[in-house]
Amino acid sequence: MTSTKSNLNAHIAIIAGGAGSRLKNVTGSSPKALVEVGGQNNLARIIGLSERYGISRVSILGGVAAKNIKRFVEIQYPNTKNIKVITEEKPLGTAGKCKSLCYMSRDPLIVIYGDIICNFSLKKFLSYHYDKGGDATILVQHNSHYKDSDIIGFDKNYRVTNIYKKPHLPHLSQNSGIACAAAYIVNPSIAEHILQTPCDWVHDVFP
Repeated sequence: MTSTKSNLNAHIAIIAGGAGSRLKNVTGSSPKALVEVGGQNNLARIIGLSERYGISRVSILGGVAAKNIKRFVEIQYPNTKNIKVITEEKPLGTAGKCKSLCYMSRDPLIVIYGDIICNFSLKKFLSYHYDKGGDATILVQHNSHYKDSDIIGFDKNYRVTNIYKKPHLPHLSQNSGIACAAAYIVNPSIAEHILQTPCDWVHDVFP
């Protein structure tokens, strides 16, 4: 694997707590993060991304299918001690899952949803986060399927002013092609804004 290191001081959290009920007829008992697309599952793809940028600390936040994920990690990464699978005992939500991780390090937490196929520069993402000086940075993308996406509103300085949560009115979709890409960087201090469980990043914490 081609390395793009220098080692980045960050901790990656992969959200993989869903049951995959909408794709159950395709995935069976496997969570979406373990379904192969293009010869590789998403969990391996995101772990590979972390390795490429020298980020050694990876926490996989599992739910009902955590046993499947833990088995995969034990088989595929037997000599890696820095990949942890954390099982939630009750539904905590996408932000609630991450709260304890925020207290474990002074470094930023990069949150990536385990069911998205992604390949982007973690170095540029972190540099942008530090440059803007916010408590959180949301990765966005141009999106053509607006009706089932969370649309991001922002000002001229790219500060998030609103998140128009799905489902929403069609006129809003037509005026914005910028949607949340299900990846964030958050500073540890954001834990104080994760007030209840379950708690979701988009619905309860941002902007």
